[in-house]
Amino acid sequence: MENQKKLNSTNKLIANFYCNKYTNYVGTNIRYKWQFDIIDSKYKNVWYEEKNLKFNTSWDWLMPVVDKIESFTDDLNQCRYNVEIEQCFVCIIDNHNSEDIIELDADKKIDAVYQAVVEFIKFYNKNK
Repeated sequence: MENQKKLNSTNKLIANFYCNKYTNYVGTNIRYKWQFDIIDSKYKNVWYEEKNLKFNTSWDWLMPVVDKIESFTDDLNQCRYNVEIEQCFVCIIDNHNSEDIIELDADKKIDAVYQAVVEFIKFYNKNK
């Protein structure tokens, strides 16, 4: 049960980072719903509740978040962050100063990428 709460919490963190749209339903058991604008995807324009977020299990959900991280630019319109994925190792680099922000490995590639994305979002939210 505790692991599921943590998983829901980290999926929610990613959803809040990735999506511009979320609605808080007051007075119901549903706290949030997110709408994703993933281009050319069966997930586009569908509302999802917290318990149905799939960032931790679906590359279709997770890789657009990686793309968003790599889409940030600096003052010179250069790519600010680079996400390197090699086997089950992930490194997120700040291209501005060539520093590794996140370095993670896991037993499965999707777990490593998922954990790196979560850690990056925490870093980003703290430093924006």
